[in-house]
Amino acid sequence: MTINHVTGVLCAALLAALWTAGSPAYADDVDDCSAGNAQEIISGCTHLIETGQIDGIPITSRNLAFAYSNRGQAYHENGHYNRALRDLTEAIRLDPDYHVAHTARGNAYARSGEYELAIGDHSEAIRLAPQNGTAYFNRGLVHFLYESFADAVLDFKRAVVLEPNDATMRQSFGDTLYFTGDVARALAEWRAACTFATANQTQRWKARLQTLGHYEGEMDGACGPDMVQAFEACAREGCYF
Repeated sequence: MTINHVTGVLCAALLAALWTAGSPAYADDVDDCSAGNAQEIISGCTHLIETGQIDGIPITSRNLAFAYSNRGQAYHENGHYNRALRDLTEAIRLDPDYHVAHTARGNAYARSGEYELAIGDHSEAIRLAPQNGTAYFNRGLVHFLYESFADAVLDFKRAVVLEPNDATMRQSFGDTLYFTGDVARALAEWRAACTFATANQTQRWKARLQTLGHYEGEMDGACGPDMVQAFEACAREGCYF
């Protein structure tokens, strides 16, 4: 289980200004800063940050916060956690209510071993966006990482209530229940995860279960009875998937 990378996007107002300006260079910078691989995001966001405007159109503080947040998350993806923390802190300074930046900084703090600071940021993200299941999920991941399993269970439970069809959340909830000794509920969550999983997720789980010696079926994206039997065998012998 790993700390999630949370992607932010530039707000609609900046994207609307893009088409008003009608400049290909402006389009490239906004597109690069909003999406793409980590290096493209860093390059596009850096240009927006350094110029503060494109084609004479000033960037608002809120849009600048999104640019810092996106670049910080790209640095995180590349493993540059100190750079990520600097950018995400600036994003929060510019827009304290931007919950995505708090979540992303919480993840960066967790990667840096700063448990209390990570929990603080995730808690603030939850305060700002209490109906966002991802906010609870990310705090749960930090609790899990530091073996605070009872707290992780509470956060994952709330996450799956808000996002019941998210296979990753349900799998993580099952893993955490397993570590608390509640194998029956863990199996129930793993079965639910199986129901909602993508083909790629199912293939990864099958590969792990095969490595553990509990799955001998087809290595495809189908999550059928043989997969559920593998979950159960894994749990009986003291492993999780």
